Amino acid sequence: MECHTPMVKGHPDLKKRLGAGGREFKGPWGEVKSANITQDKATGIGGWTDAQIKRAITKGVRHDGTKLRPPMCYRCYTTMTAADIDAVISYLRTVKPIRNELR
Repeated sequence: MECHTPMVKGHPDLKKRLGAGGREFKGPWGEVKSANITQDKATGIGGWTDAQIKRAITKGVRHDGTKLRPPMCYRCYTTMTAADIDAVISYLRTVKPIRNELR
């Protein structure tokens, strides 16, 4: 959740913006902002199916077919068991929806 939570005063805002995305990452891939992984249907993953979330986590492909960019390390999650991935998805379904205007 830390990577998907915006920073406030040098720390992720885990109380107010947990999973809302917008955290900036700079690297050889350029500059990217993390995605909103809350249940917001407009700007988060609230409208995604479990299969679409699993594909994003393990294959680096968004619900619309576009590839996720680094630093999303989907290759790190390819060896997770099906039960562990299902548990992650179940947890993500509990994260309150937060609108992210930074899409």
